[in-house]
Amino acid sequence: MANTRAVIFDRDGVLADFDYRSAREYFNHLPISLNELGQRWQSWGEMCGFPSNLKEEQIFFEGFWNHLGDELQISERVLTKFRKFNYAEYLVLFPDARNILTWLKKEGIRTGILTNFTLASLEMSLKVLGIWEYIDVACGATIIGVAKPDPEAYSILMEKLKADPGRTLFFDDDIRHVAGARGAGILNAFHVNRSACCHDFKRKRVKDLTAVKDIVERLNH
Repeated sequence: MANTRAVIFDRDGVLADFDYRSAREYFNHLPISLNELGQRWQSWGEMCGFPSNLKEEQIFFEGFWNHLGDELQISERVLTKFRKFNYAEYLVLFPDARNILTWLKKEGIRTGILTNFTLASLEMSLKVLGIWEYIDVACGATIIGVAKPDPEAYSILMEKLKADPGRTLFFDDDIRHVAGARGAGILNAFHVNRSACCHDFKRKRVKDLTAVKDIVERLNH
């Protein structure tokens, strides 16, 4: 393989986690579980369409909370609090993420994010995480109109990155999306499993992003 010139990451589960405990505390007056809230939010998006820009996202959430408030008989006082919820404030950057993003930037390796996140505020979330300055291109499924593991999703990002799939690495915590990357020509696609005990380079499985530098250096020599 020629020298690696681009690395693509998924956001959730790879670069960042979600603080469910704090989110549950925020919604402590919600008469349904956080899991059911997520299911209803998903159903609302499937019925009304997920937003492709920030204006649509604002309308999307206004409609969702109004609908849920009427259905569950939530008081206006409590509903006002729920409307102020910003999911990005509950994203937590994994400790290894910033170090590897800083190293990739220093090495001149272009960095992309490809996520099936169903909101349009991907850029905002990366700014809240404090890593936007390290990202060259970020693509969310609702913004580009196609989701992993469709080969077109990877192709769109690689085109925006001006990246050759043969010189690109890909990291995702969903094995289906890893397979999709390989189908799109990114043969050096790695499955990230943060509960694993160690890296398995032979099977292209890693336990976290501390493996990225080693993989780049191995492939480049």
